Amino acid sequence: GMFTLDIIRFFEDMAASIGIAVARRRAEDALQVSGTQLSGALQMACAGAWEYDVDSDMFTFSDEFYRVLRTTAEEAGGYTMRSAEYARRFCHPEDAALVATETQAAIETTDPDYRRVVEHRILYADGQIGHIVVRFSVVKDAQGRTVKTYGVNQDITARVSLEAQLRQAQKLESIGRLAGGVAHDFNNLLMGITNYVELCRDGIEPDHPIRQWLNEIVTDSRRSADLTRQLLAFARKQIIAPEV
Repeated sequence: GMFTLDIIRFFEDMAASIGIAVARRRAEDALQVSGTQLSGALQMACAGAWEYDVDSDMFTFSDEFYRVLRTTAEEAGGYTMRSAEYARRFCHPEDAALVATETQAAIETTDPDYRRVVEHRILYADGQIGHIVVRFSVVKDAQGRTVKTYGVNQDITARVSLEAQLRQAQKLESIGRLAGGVAHDFNNLLMGITNYVELCRDGIEPDHPIRQWLNEIVTDSRRSADLTRQLLAFARKQIIAPEV
């Protein structure tokens, strides 16, 4: 009997409002935590999100996106940029046509679930050349018209560099195997030449006029054998050289 019915209802309404406010604040805090976690994940993956509005021909970039390009929104002039300006500043000139073609295909597609993965070169803000992989999708309106595209750009420059090094190592390995095979065959020929020349030299008198020529042949054959050993060393192979 201390409170009237109106006062009780007032406190009930206040409690409900406080509950809604607390729930909203918790949701905002959870969203902020999720956003922070997503931002951290994008940074670890060297990736950045973007969105493109077809009607305004305007990109909207995230901080992580600019981080991939080694710049900031402040240095770049804001979070929005027209497609031509983006292509001029950050697309490699030789890949700009590819980017334009992919953008046009996304606009013209009739597939509401259209998704693409494209790799191309970029120009970092510091002038260096990099490589990115772009994963993007489209948003359609009720008439089936593409109104937006959105996606994530991931820097794969390190991966591309490692792949190039691997290909180079594979080429060197192939050259090494070829050099090793040639060196073995050439070494066999040199052994035959050297042996026959030494037989000829041993079969003539010490003062024979051609003995000096035979000595030169033996000397040059041994020098050639040294070259084969270098080739085999390059190929990481060894020849069998038995000794008494």
